[in-house]
Amino acid sequence: MMNEATREFIKKFNEKSEGSGLSIEKDASAVKNFFMFNLILAAISAFFMMFILSGEGMDREHLELLNTESKINFDQFVRDYLNVGEVQTIYFYPNKELAIATLHPNAVINGKTVSSHGVPISTSDRLDFNYSPTQFVHAVRDAEQKLGVDQRENVPILVKHTIPTGRKIIYFLILGLLSIVSLNYYRGKMGKDAFRVISSAAKKKEK
Repeated sequence: MMNEATREFIKKFNEKSEGSGLSIEKDASAVKNFFMFNLILAAISAFFMMFILSGEGMDREHLELLNTESKINFDQFVRDYLNVGEVQTIYFYPNKELAIATLHPNAVINGKTVSSHGVPISTSDRLDFNYSPTQFVHAVRDAEQKLGVDQRENVPILVKHTIPTGRKIIYFLILGLLSIVSLNYYRGKMGKDAFRVISSAAKKKEK
């Protein structure tokens, strides 16, 4: 059965098109199917958008650090931060060629207490890190071993994957292509006449 909104739409269209020879009462099931198709297509599109945006970028607090703190390279990070045991957690963003190291409260770096709660680490000069995130993890673990850090006290490392801009564009193109193909398939399935009537009804409704 059609819902009230669909029946009202059909009623208004038939009233406005009275005498024109157009009527969609006999195509009520086609109209309902068309509405259902659009609803399903919208749901699929929303799912794809959520999937794409879920890997959109960095955590907000990490972006703040990136905008307020100067980047250091990996060797400087090991020497000045990892070496003094002030690193709390490391977040590695291989797609962005950087890592964020969060620090313990009131961390002492180079003999001074720092107010910042983290530091960004550039890995743009280490292609092996960006190509294989496990290489970054191994490098940190090797550095900890050389510093004599007990394995039970190793700094947690979280690899955070984001979606590169190029890949996002490809996903959007695929979504658009799927929408066009699906619409054309449904148009052929409904029949050109039924589709033309519904399109005319939609245009009249907009006016």
